[in-house]
Amino acid sequence: MFSQEEIIFDAAKAFRKAFEATALPLRTLTFESFPAGACGDTSDLLGIYLSETLGISPMYFWGTDGEQSHAWLQHDGLIIDITADQFAGNQSIIVTRDSPFHLRFKIEGQRNAEITGFFAANLRHDYQLLKDFANNNFCSAAIEK
Repeated sequence: MFSQEEIIFDAAKAFRKAFEATALPLRTLTFESFPAGACGDTSDLLGIYLSETLGISPMYFWGTDGEQSHAWLQHDGLIIDITADQFAGNQSIIVTRDSPFHLRFKIEGQRNAEITGFFAANLRHDYQLLKDFANNNFCSAAIEK
């Protein structure tokens, strides 16, 4: 039996692998230098993926630390972040209840993960590609365990 944290980590890892797949023709400009500058859109798409795949409803958080800003997800006290490595010294996938890195940000707001805005069509396109790739990897990871 796997813990909720382990299952969320595996799903987040599969979604991160989708971003790292160089063959995916993503259209959203913020993903060109992934993970740098991609935390907002990535967190929205990951939140939707976790909701559809695992039936959970993570919240999208954003905060600032001086001139820096960052976005990530939280669910039942778990911090979920697949773009923290854009900042030096962080892992590429964080799923934990205790993250000193995230504590440094002053929370500016939270909301449900969503696809909206001027580039919503590109994000929906990219989400479908990422979801399909991630589902293949997430299912494979579950079978291997």
